[in-house]
Amino acid sequence: SARVPATDHSVNTAVLKLNTDILSTTSRQAHVMTNTRHVADMRAELMQGRDSLVASPEKQLIGGLRQRSHQGTASQDKENEENVEETLRLHRQRQEQIAEDMIQYARQLKDTQRMAQQIIKDDQETLSVSSDKAQENATRLRKE
Repeated sequence: SARVPATDHSVNTAVLKLNTDILSTTSRQAHVMTNTRHVADMRAELMQGRDSLVASPEKQLIGGLRQRSHQGTASQDKENEENVEETLRLHRQRQEQIAEDMIQYARQLKDTQRMAQQIIKDDQETLSVSSDKAQENATRLRKE
């Protein structure tokens, strides 16, 4: 089996950590969105006046307490679930794109580093040859 270079391993580790962080953030956002909608719905129900509850045929007061209408809650739950699933899907796509970009950037950085290393090596060889020729020339000048 091929051994993974240290730089690829560290890139993979960074990508894995980023994926975990994004998924955790996405889950928290979906949870907060669901809770916010639920609280807003409850607040709207609680803030309605007592007269509107009595006048409304689907909501009746029984023993001084109002009965919640359960009409439409299944469709709202399904819609909320679809919204959460869509949000999660979009976040996963974004996460995959970021991971692909990071891998591409790591490869480009590695290639750039190799080219720079080769250029430096060539320059050192050129300097060495030039230095040797300069010493030969200096020796010839002293002899003359």
